[in-house]
Amino acid sequence: MRIGSWLLFILGNLLLMAGCNNPPANNPPATPTGLVAIPGDGQVVLNWNANTEPDLESYNIYWGSTSGALTNVENAPQSATSKTITGLTNGTTYFFVLEAMNTEGLKSAKTDEVAATPFEPDRTPPQIVSTVPANGATLVALDSNLQINFSETMDVGIVTVTIAPSLDLGDPTWNPDNTQLSFDPATNLASETTYTVTVEGKDPAGNALTGSKTFSFTTEGSPPSVLSTAPADGDTNIPVNTDITFSFSEAMDRASVEGAFSSSPAITCAWSWSSDSKLATCNPPANLNFNTNYTVTMGTGAKDQAGNSMMAAYSFSFLTASAPDTTKPTVITHVPEQAAIGVASDQWIEVTFSEPMDKASTQAAFQITNPPGVTGTFFWLASNRMLFRPSSRFAYGTTVNWQVTDAAKDLAGNTLAATVNRNFRVIREKTVDLVSQSGLDGYVFNTGSVQTSGGLMVGDTFSNTYIRGFLSFDLSPLVADGATSISAATLYVYQYAVTTGAYTDLGGSLLAESVNYGSSLDAADFETPLLTHSNNSITLSTSPSIGWKSASVFSKVINDYINRGARGNRSQFRLRFPINTNVDAQNDVAFLNSGADVFNKPYLRVTYLYP
Repeated sequence: MRIGSWLLFILGNLLLMAGCNNPPANNPPATPTGLVAIPGDGQVVLNWNANTEPDLESYNIYWGSTSGALTNVENAPQSATSKTITGLTNGTTYFFVLEAMNTEGLKSAKTDEVAATPFEPDRTPPQIVSTVPANGATLVALDSNLQINFSETMDVGIVTVTIAPSLDLGDPTWNPDNTQLSFDPATNLASETTYTVTVEGKDPAGNALTGSKTFSFTTEGSPPSVLSTAPADGDTNIPVNTDITFSFSEAMDRASVEGAFSSSPAITCAWSWSSDSKLATCNPPANLNFNTNYTVTMGTGAKDQAGNSMMAAYSFSFLTASAPDTTKPTVITHVPEQAAIGVASDQWIEVTFSEPMDKASTQAAFQITNPPGVTGTFFWLASNRMLFRPSSRFAYGTTVNWQVTDAAKDLAGNTLAATVNRNFRVIREKTVDLVSQSGLDGYVFNTGSVQTSGGLMVGDTFSNTYIRGFLSFDLSPLVADGATSISAATLYVYQYAVTTGAYTDLGGSLLAESVNYGSSLDAADFETPLLTHSNNSITLSTSPSIGWKSASVFSKVINDYINRGARGNRSQFRLRFPINTNVDAQNDVAFLNSGADVFNKPYLRVTYLYP
């Protein structure tokens, strides 16, 4: 009995050991996740998340142009998470599913279908179709605005417009489709002047503007007028050896001016002129009478070089001195002040003297010694206050040196007591690219889920939840420089993938909204209210094409900079489509880079002025 029991015990253990050595039943792989189809030119790129089974062998991709009847099969190795299907027809929608297979040949369940429609990239260059004023227009009103109409949507961030002669065009204004660009110049156009406008730019697909990129127009004329005189009306104690000068608004016909001059008592004149024919000087051969009131008139017979007559006669009076003047004049004030910084680039220079000055000699004695070659126009606010207006803006950051030499004379012929030298520095300009803040970039689901790592997603999902993206930029570099104004600001975001219906199903436009969500991205920021200012919601893109998307955010950045203290020196945006979800149980998503990505990070290009 004892031997039999031991035999049974040993036999049972052998059977148990044999059973333990049998391999377990093999299981099929899990269904792959994250399948996304990205359309391109004649191709679709498929991306998915890697399976983690140790016995994974490969992936099978089934595809075709009819949903539910996917007859084409492609294989991808175990290490793959992407596959490009080529040779497809642009404009045709293709459907795809994916399964995983292990080394035993067991297959996972197939994924849900995803769809994509290959498309032919936009290769049509934009053109200018019309302008206001039209090319070749004449008699254009001096208060006219400029308008440029393009054949298609333009990339507003890189369109440039220049005008010659130089003119401050003001801020650019685009229509909602970004096909029409308008300017309201800060000042009126100059009269009887031919302007040439040059335009450069590209459409959102990167096609450069082609065809005629310039247009010209000529402004209307205006009647001439007397801007100032020396002596000025009402001046007293005027030296008897004074000259009499007239400053006109434009170049004059010299003979008509000399013929239109009259005075009481009568004054005989020997005339001299400035080279630009805007300053006429009567040099009496004999001294005027002491202690005498003179009235001088420039009649309507005075004409400009285009033949336009003065609209009304100009008269003024002055009283001569009772004794000769031997006192030398001096400079008592000037604008800008000595060594001033942050001076406007179109700054006029004003010089005030201790007494009325001879305009011709004083203007000739005034010089811009740096930068070289500066020309301009003189105006007189009073007989002792001279203004010089440069014909073009000084370059940003330029140190301007000017002087009035001791060749300047008063009305008695006394020269300036000493040459005066002064300088000032023009405000500086800088353009910076502010890369978005990776810790504050992200996207939020309407269900409350928040993601702040990786790229951005904007759109809706197969479960009809919807997603909004968020971007944050640090304005501290502007604060550190003491920026006084912002002249341009453009948002750039790289769109690296789009599922089929993101644009067509969700309203056609990717919007960038002006928000302030603070120092962290939270679920509540999904519905954070828009900031109150002009253009607080702009169109960033209307195209599913891959590449950089840009839009002017000028008003937004100005508002953020003005309120930088309350907003932590941040400029923040929310990205969304006009329609939250179209409830089609499909992934309608635009994928964009964020500050957390290695390449193609979003950036805010800001141009600003600082002292």
